[in-house]
Amino acid sequence: MDLAEACSNFAPVVKSLVSATAALRGRQLWGAGTRVSVDAMGALVAESSRAIGILDARPRERAAQRYRAGETLRQIAKDLGVGRERLGAVLRADGVRTRRQTVPPATVAEMVLRYQASESLAALSARFGWSPGTIRGRLPEAGVAMCDHHERPA
Repeated sequence: MDLAEACSNFAPVVKSLVSATAALRGRQLWGAGTRVSVDAMGALVAESSRAIGILDARPRERAAQRYRAGETLRQIAKDLGVGRERLGAVLRADGVRTRRQTVPPATVAEMVLRYQASESLAALSARFGWSPGTIRGRLPEAGVAMCDHHERPA
């Protein structure tokens, strides 16, 4: 038996395993409202119409407003029926700075200079838009000796 014959028999097995897995999970692979297409490499791509809807202007604006108001990506994504990663990518593409991003090194350098010039964490937070806790975490990483509220070295 050559390699071509051996591999040609795998397709029906894989197909039945996928069907069985979907049945065990109690859901269809591609439900109503799902668009299935073939990408450039010939692979099947399934995209939910609900996921496509996040690309519309209104849902994007509303998602950005909710995120800025303090809701998590996970909460908003669940309501919209999209993945958290996809929603984050869409918001970042729209210019929304998402939480848990790293502070750019140039910004940290400027924070260090301003903190050493006696600017408070609250003032740095207002100026740069990062929380005081984030700034307090980045300054020691940059080699700055932090002070407590009574101006004693920490």
